[in-house]
Amino acid sequence: QALDSAKPVRGVKVAVTDNQTVLEAVTDEHGRASFAKYPEKAFFITAASTDNQFAFLDLRLPPLDLSSFPIHGLPEEEIDPYIYASHALYRPGDTLNLNILLRDQDGLVATTPLKLSIVRPDGKVIWEETLSASTPSLGYYLQRFSLAEDAPAGTWRAELRLKDEVKPVEVFEFKVQNYEPERMSLVLNGAKPLLTQDDKQVVSIQGSYSQGGSTAQQAVVATRYLQIDPQPLGAAFKDYVFGVPEDAKRLERFNLPEMNLNEQGNGFLEFPPIAATIQSPLKTTISASILELGGRPVMSELQQSYWPSQHLVGIKPLFTHAMVPANSEARFEIVRVDPAANLLAAQHLTATLFSESYDYYWEYEQDKGWQQRGIRNQYPVMQQSVEIPAGQQGQLAVLVSSGQYRLELEDADTKRKTAYVFTAGWQTASPSPTQPNRLELQLDKAVYKAGETAQLTVNLPTQAEALVTIEGGQLLWSQSLSLNEGRSVIELPIDKSWQRHDLYVSVQTLQTTEANQAIKPQRRLGILPLVLDRSERRLELSLEAPDVIMAEQTLKVIVKAANLKSQNALVSLSAVDTRLLSYAPMTNPDPFSFYFSPHAYDTELYDSYNQIITPTELTAFVPVAQSTTVSPAKALLPSLDQQLIALVSEPVKFDVEGKAELILNLPAFTGRLQLSAIAMGVEQLGSVSKEVQVTAPVKLKAEAPAFLAAGDQGYLK
Repeated sequence: QALDSAKPVRGVKVAVTDNQTVLEAVTDEHGRASFAKYPEKAFFITAASTDNQFAFLDLRLPPLDLSSFPIHGLPEEEIDPYIYASHALYRPGDTLNLNILLRDQDGLVATTPLKLSIVRPDGKVIWEETLSASTPSLGYYLQRFSLAEDAPAGTWRAELRLKDEVKPVEVFEFKVQNYEPERMSLVLNGAKPLLTQDDKQVVSIQGSYSQGGSTAQQAVVATRYLQIDPQPLGAAFKDYVFGVPEDAKRLERFNLPEMNLNEQGNGFLEFPPIAATIQSPLKTTISASILELGGRPVMSELQQSYWPSQHLVGIKPLFTHAMVPANSEARFEIVRVDPAANLLAAQHLTATLFSESYDYYWEYEQDKGWQQRGIRNQYPVMQQSVEIPAGQQGQLAVLVSSGQYRLELEDADTKRKTAYVFTAGWQTASPSPTQPNRLELQLDKAVYKAGETAQLTVNLPTQAEALVTIEGGQLLWSQSLSLNEGRSVIELPIDKSWQRHDLYVSVQTLQTTEANQAIKPQRRLGILPLVLDRSERRLELSLEAPDVIMAEQTLKVIVKAANLKSQNALVSLSAVDTRLLSYAPMTNPDPFSFYFSPHAYDTELYDSYNQIITPTELTAFVPVAQSTTVSPAKALLPSLDQQLIALVSEPVKFDVEGKAELILNLPAFTGRLQLSAIAMGVEQLGSVSKEVQVTAPVKLKAEAPAFLAAGDQGYLK
């Protein structure tokens, strides 16, 4: 594209270079150049026109950062087996029941050799075999694998490979360990969804045993933790800063004294109001624990949001990495919002720009030795009033020279401040991915049938040239357009041959600037998934089972399919102890979503617009701090003779009325079971789940203390 007009340029020689070869092509009337063969390790792309214009793209730099775009999902595979089990946590000696569907990218039955490998935590393959389908017409496999009594603890893998491929096409991970399930549960509920200044934090607490009954008079301890909430309004305002950075050092943990639940196993936790000096929105976490008879704590957490006032002022820098060039203009967007994310009017905002510097010195401490200390010096550079109309964002531009700056916004109505610290000047660092400016796109429907025409609405802040593409593993359709300011509607054909689920529409616009203007051309990008309508292939299932059943009885479950097209269909049923699922959470098996939800956008985008140098600036890079979360190591729990239930039925066929009856024989067990039914036809897929309570007339469990010291006495209650 030409920078002065943003129009496609024809006749430009484009060359792709690696260590050994150079491939060349010439752009067509749409400004496109394509290569039948692409170097495996391309380094550079160069473009040269007949009038001595030149462009250069370094493919060794990171591609555009698209992490904030809706492009995430499973990878698209031509043959895509789906592997699942009833749960993901096992003890040594347990039996693993693996269910596998061998289908293509559109969920239709595929036939190809399929190999299953069971891999230990140390990476050693202990079992491997080419599978035979249990029901070939449905591409369904059922494989059972018994774990040894001395199976090592850790994360195991069930790997599926097609033919003799080295890389697994699908993996199911499960854990093996000796564990002790929780016998009690705690439920915490907050009285208010949002806490504000001077609010006491009151939380109701309810304890119960897994087999039913209240935890009367049990002791409870609770602690409140505070942390800064960087996104108090979610992803819509993720680029804004709220509050002041100093608050991070003012947050304190608060411990409540031990209390006892009442006879019904209920109680209340009351924490004092958060300190009035805090000016930032917070996440509060209430962690409460109750002791089991053996001495092990059962914990539960509750998170609530805190705002220092009912209105927050936010600052969004219109530059990246908290860095602007020296002797330039730093631009910001300002909002005043309420908890519902409404943009409010602001008439009493004061913006103050400070220049910051630090004086450092050394101080000796008896227990720590010599410590470096710093004193921050602030010098006001600029102050002005800011007004924002209701429903809009405000704009603010400040002139800076070089050094560190701090922009403060004070709301006279709430007496609260928001601050943003940034640097002006040159710094060097390793290049980091560039995040393109977002373009607002909207489709007229959520899903489309093959042959339909989608209506795409593009909202542009100004006139621009646009490139519209549809991709699905490759470029399927494209069009270059000149779009006016405001909303434009573009028609997108949905070809009948596009039977895949990694379809995405993207729009890239380029807004040009006049020569010698100190503003870069504005590149914007929008990406949305094009979802194909597969509603007729979803089995509409219902599950009939009693809500409460006695232990050691026969559980009869009826699964009905309201829209079954063919009797060549199976349904399987599992019943798993909910404590087992809470100990190792996993997503309920859902083959329909696996095949028909939007799959990942696997294209890497590169461009050079961010590297354009205007007459008044130099490109500046600043290192990006990579945050690291360290999770505490989780110790293995002691091996106790505690029964946990995971029952699996044999698959059965639906009758002519679309009904299937499945039988499970319950052992001597009390607690809650999650019933999950998975149904599969030649073209249709579905799943449904329900929880049932298993009870017994009398439940007696004797527990020993976790430990005893010499001279202690034990009592049986």
